[in-house]
Amino acid sequence: DKVDTSIQFDKETEINGKFVFLDTIVKRNNNGAYPVISKPTDKGLFYNFKSLIPHRYKYNLVYCLIHRVYQIASSFNIFNDDLQGLRTKFPKNGFPSDLFDNAVNSFLNKQY
Repeated sequence: DKVDTSIQFDKETEINGKFVFLDTIVKRNNNGAYPVISKPTDKGLFYNFKSLIPHRYKYNLVYCLIHRVYQIASSFNIFNDDLQGLRTKFPKNGFPSDLFDNAVNSFLNKQY
């Protein structure tokens, strides 16, 4: 096994209670919890709901992002706050609110 010298890794360190992880900024609050904040470069764009892709892909996009927020959030209150932020992004891409609500209900029923 050889080491490939062209591969480089970055290490992110916490600065002022914040650190960058993938496409999010994770910020420590006073009680040690970590709400997730989207980077300023996040435009909140996904494919449009009217695009010609199967409905299951559209639903799975919503479900996947709900699951991601759940995995990152360190408390249910933070999960709920992050979920409300996520809720505002989908209508901007033409997604009906009931699709989001159905995905949240399905996700929560599987978790609890």
